[in-house]
Amino acid sequence: GFSDIARTHTTGQGRDPLDFGKRDGVCVEKAGDVSRVLAEAMYFARNSRATSTVILHRDPGSISDPEQSTEMAKVLVQALKSAEGTQVRPKPVTGRPTSRLHLLPREESVGLLVVPTPPGKGGIGLWRGGRALRLLHRTGKPVLLSRGSHPYRRILVPARTTLGGKSAARAAIDMAVYTKAELRALAVEDPVFMSGPDASAEARDAVTWLEDDAGVHGVKVASEIVRGNPVREFLSRAGECDLLVLALDSKAWRPWPRLVITGMLARLTDVSVLLVPVRDPA
Repeated sequence: GFSDIARTHTTGQGRDPLDFGKRDGVCVEKAGDVSRVLAEAMYFARNSRATSTVILHRDPGSISDPEQSTEMAKVLVQALKSAEGTQVRPKPVTGRPTSRLHLLPREESVGLLVVPTPPGKGGIGLWRGGRALRLLHRTGKPVLLSRGSHPYRRILVPARTTLGGKSAARAAIDMAVYTKAELRALAVEDPVFMSGPDASAEARDAVTWLEDDAGVHGVKVASEIVRGNPVREFLSRAGECDLLVLALDSKAWRPWPRLVITGMLARLTDVSVLLVPVRDPA
């Protein structure tokens, strides 16, 4: 399982998000995608154990309009030229590439799906954010909500003792190892839902576990414990970082992502968000 990918340096195993598959996958539909979502997908591939990036694109030969067909061919050439040493694997399809993105994990051994996702304060962001969350549930693969905030110099992750908390923490630690980024951990004691006598102890335990696990991999953690609204506290700090790492448990799924704290954070923050599925270590 994801939370059992590797435990120490001595195992010789990796435990980054791409352990779900050996490639990452992204849709390229227009010229702007090359410098934005494709650029971040290739950056991610270069800073993980991925072997290549799969570019899902519309087959120019299947486009009846000559101008549109030529334009798509130009976009593809531009995409290939931008690879900068990253292995890329074009995958032409008929119709909209986004409608086939969920098939990439099965067809191409893709372990991470990268999707352009503007902050969700408006209707478009809300729809795209919800689509990204559904993609994770549908495929069981990590999803990177790309907002172009790479390179990742500072990574923010919740410090929690739950299975989901540990799944996110391990992914964040691994990304910090690959990117040499500073790792920041935040434990939030919610005054409404975590007002019991064990709240402070649980927060301290979560921070201690995360710092210990990170230490095994040579990663130092800047930790903070606060009391307040989780969404507000994370959003106020996410702007200082380049990547937010969150876990999404299928048991917490609701039809509307705004009902889930993870969904709200993923939708409202201005930086890229790596969503990892919760995995039982058993």
